[in-house]
Amino acid sequence: MQLYYLSTDGRKLVLVTPESGTCFGLSIQPTNQTHQSFAECLSPSRIYTFNKLELEPLLSQRPAITLALLSSLEQRLFSIEKQLIDTTFKSVLARLASLLLQIAQAHPHEHESLVVTGLTHEELAERLGVYRETVSSALRELRDTHVIQLNRRRIVISSPERLASIAHTE
Repeated sequence: MQLYYLSTDGRKLVLVTPESGTCFGLSIQPTNQTHQSFAECLSPSRIYTFNKLELEPLLSQRPAITLALLSSLEQRLFSIEKQLIDTTFKSVLARLASLLLQIAQAHPHEHESLVVTGLTHEELAERLGVYRETVSSALRELRDTHVIQLNRRRIVISSPERLASIAHTE
């Protein structure tokens, strides 16, 4: 699943890719504002919805649920805040390096180096809020300096230390 923003010119910015069991789309007070953010399931999923009348008694009777919901919101806010800071202060190359490490470490492959699989250049660009061509250029730069190896929808991180250095120094 991914939550994303769609600009008026049709560009997509992936805000977050929530893990299974995560709450999203919380709106306590209805507003008249039109939202440009969307949720898209990338695999078969089960979605549960609660309206305010169902949720309020549950939250007041079960403080643990309230705390879990607040924790989830805190993590999402932290993630979006980090994305904003990185977009403002880091180069695309550094942001791409961070993203590749984050994805590879979240989905480890048994008996292998760090690997990112199943993502196109376009999908990486959507997560970074840049054009596909910009990501392709940054990936070529990482490949040419032997930090990564590129195959079709598979990026092998040859030098995690150098990639981490790029992610943190720019």
